[in-house]
Amino acid sequence: MRTNLCLKAYDNYKNLKFGEIPTTYYNKYYKKYMDLKVCDFYWASSRKSFLPCGENCDVYSYDAIKYSLLSGARLINLDIYAGDKGDIPVVREQTPMPNIMSGLLTELDVDKCFKVIKKYAWIVSPTYPLIIYLNIHTKNRTVLTNLAKMLHSTFHEHFLNKIYSFDGRNGLHALGQIPIKEMFGNVAIVTDMYPAVGTLDEFINGMVGENNRFINQIDYTNSTEAYGGILSKKSDVAEMINDNRFNLTFVNSVKDSKPNITHNSECMLNLNFRSPKSDLYNADAEDVWKLGVQFVLMNYQFFDENMRKYLEKFKDSSLVLKPEELRYIPEPPKPIIKQNKVASYAPRKLERKGWYSVTL
Repeated sequence: MRTNLCLKAYDNYKNLKFGEIPTTYYNKYYKKYMDLKVCDFYWASSRKSFLPCGENCDVYSYDAIKYSLLSGARLINLDIYAGDKGDIPVVREQTPMPNIMSGLLTELDVDKCFKVIKKYAWIVSPTYPLIIYLNIHTKNRTVLTNLAKMLHSTFHEHFLNKIYSFDGRNGLHALGQIPIKEMFGNVAIVTDMYPAVGTLDEFINGMVGENNRFINQIDYTNSTEAYGGILSKKSDVAEMINDNRFNLTFVNSVKDSKPNITHNSECMLNLNFRSPKSDLYNADAEDVWKLGVQFVLMNYQFFDENMRKYLEKFKDSSLVLKPEELRYIPEPPKPIIKQNKVASYAPRKLERKGWYSVTL
């Protein structure tokens, strides 16, 4: 019952349009149409898509994933842990609700999560691209192998071309540089670690990290907004704009005043248990988009002013083309100007008849 009440927040914005996504643009310099790429778009992105209410000591829901997709999200974010049995991957948060709360889910089956994603990801538009972002919290090789099997079983007909596997072949085919038309009807798999398990590595199209050259990640908190916005994190505006012309940036909406919980028993007294969503925050995406950031991961279950502006951005399409000044537009190389010999540093003879004759 409690979960259903929380999910009613989705009713405000679950009927968004899935508009047409452009695949090319006209390059005035070369006078021809060129491919648009993954990095050229703003993407509607869901953070911790399995959460229907709060983040700490709360329930999880398959319906939360469903409604995120029906609300237009084209990036789904799941946290992967090893289950109690030790060999099966599950979806949950770091501090799940105590098991004494009978009848409420404290973890989700990964295989069922994938099936929900597949069922609803293309129900409105069969050509829409999708990204699944997995935060992996285990190094158990059996768990990771089983995770790979579940991915393959559910999405094998939606995987990208193999040239984009193994983290884009170490950047040779980076996710941001994939033509958007090759993403149509397909799914890209992104993780926050490279597990070194061959069966899973093969499916990974990109890896997120603070120091990753191709996909960077930044946490945007309520303090970030209060102390100058994204510029308090990245002061070199020109560098970030230029980087996002080629590569990708993920910005996480994170509340920086979360309770410090160490035992399940403490969840019973936690504010979020009594007041769902009290530990959630949504970033000011408009502050971030101006630097060309493609992915601002929002808590779709938390409808605040920042979420309202976010949904207004994507009301006509879940992928919005970035302004031309924030994209890379190839130009022909500048013509080489013929060198003036007078300006040359080559040896030359200086002479004044009857006075001197030297070679410098």
